[in-house]
Amino acid sequence: MGDFGKERLHSVVLRKHKEGASKSKKQALASPTIMDSPLHEKEKRNPISHPVKSRVQSLCITCLEKNNSCQTVRSRTKLMNVLIGKKKPQEVHSIFNSLTEEGHRPNLITYTTLLAALTLQKRFSSIRSLISKVEEHGMKPDSIFFNAMINAFSESGNIEESMKILNKMKESGCKPTTSTFNTLIKGYGIVGRPDESMKLLEIMSIENVRPNDRTYNILIRAWCDKGNISQAWNLVYKMMDYGLRPDVVTYNTLLRAYAQNGETNRAEEMILEMYSNNVKPNERTCGIIISGYSKEGNMAEALAFVYKMKDFGVHPNLVVFNALIKGFLDVMDTNGVDKYYDSSNRNSQWFVLSPCLEKLLILLVTKTFSLQLHKSYGQVCQMTLSTFRSQKQKLCQMPF
Repeated sequence: MGDFGKERLHSVVLRKHKEGASKSKKQALASPTIMDSPLHEKEKRNPISHPVKSRVQSLCITCLEKNNSCQTVRSRTKLMNVLIGKKKPQEVHSIFNSLTEEGHRPNLITYTTLLAALTLQKRFSSIRSLISKVEEHGMKPDSIFFNAMINAFSESGNIEESMKILNKMKESGCKPTTSTFNTLIKGYGIVGRPDESMKLLEIMSIENVRPNDRTYNILIRAWCDKGNISQAWNLVYKMMDYGLRPDVVTYNTLLRAYAQNGETNRAEEMILEMYSNNVKPNERTCGIIISGYSKEGNMAEALAFVYKMKDFGVHPNLVVFNALIKGFLDVMDTNGVDKYYDSSNRNSQWFVLSPCLEKLLILLVTKTFSLQLHKSYGQVCQMTLSTFRSQKQKLCQMPF
């Protein structure tokens, strides 16, 4: 191609480029506003999905200020905490979403509450991203937030992830607390690794973090769940050497371990030790022992212990009732039920405080499922649905 041909081709290309640019400019001017483009329509529909700089006008002015949150955020965060207490995590999510949709910026307490909701729902896969979201919004996680993260992964059995959060907590300048280590110890207990929990107790000593009675109670339970009662007792002695006193939770954990091991008589003997250490048995203590005897088929001891409860100042409850009914049905001992019923009539002043128990034992004798109580009570109780369902077949087979 000659020089003239080259110049002509260059001229044609240049002209078409100018025409295209002019046409694009006219189309842009003809458009009413840049916000009407599909991309910006999407931004208007979902403003919270973009960085703060692109949506300054859609955010609450108060929330834009550094380290500040408006009254709306604070009041709704309190409501979220109330809903957590009521075990309504889904409603917590609804409130959190409404905050962001209205242009508010949740604070660290809001995110911590959301974390608790996710833990209740066992949505552990959604938890990992929360730290990065908090940091993206210019907030620094505190020990409460990190503890909640550690608890979530411990509950899920992912103790390795919990330890990673512990390291991140230290790197961020937050000092682990007793509560932090208690949660980790519980996590190792959940996955059946109490020996690792013991190492954490040593780390607490190195880092000058004082264990409390809950620390030892968690460890004792972990060893009892593992079936190693002797190691659990070693921790009781270590607890006392440290200046802490075993409480009713400590003893109930040991009692439960003995009862599950078929040694309910040993569990009952420990009540004397409880009293010697100024620890009173409670409803759970008595329920453990009666359930233990009932599972062993030793209904005579189970019934005898019911009457000992009066001396302890503890009233029979539904746990006791369920254990007795199941125990009687397992041994098919209707005479034992008759004996109990006769005795309870003679001691009606005591059992008037637990009419459900007496009524539901009367049920075994009469073989009906909705009766009027003894005339002196003048009320109607119905058998708990769960007990009825589980024992219905045996009740129908009993030779009254």
